[in-house]
Amino acid sequence: MLTEHAAIYDLLLAGDKSGAMAALEGHIRRALEPNIDRLKRVDRMPASLETPYLFKT
Repeated sequence: MLTEHAAIYDLLLAGDKSGAMAALEGHIRRALEPNIDRLKRVDRMPASLETPYLFKT
């Protein structure tokens, strides 16, 4: 995944806006399902670690 980040960064540095946009969209689409699955397995944050700027919805 880090190589995808580097590729997007390189495209931006080269001024290839549309290439960077396409690479970013592909990266986000590939990362979506694995990250949703990962978040489903994460337990709630312990109350002792909650900070005042976080709120429950």
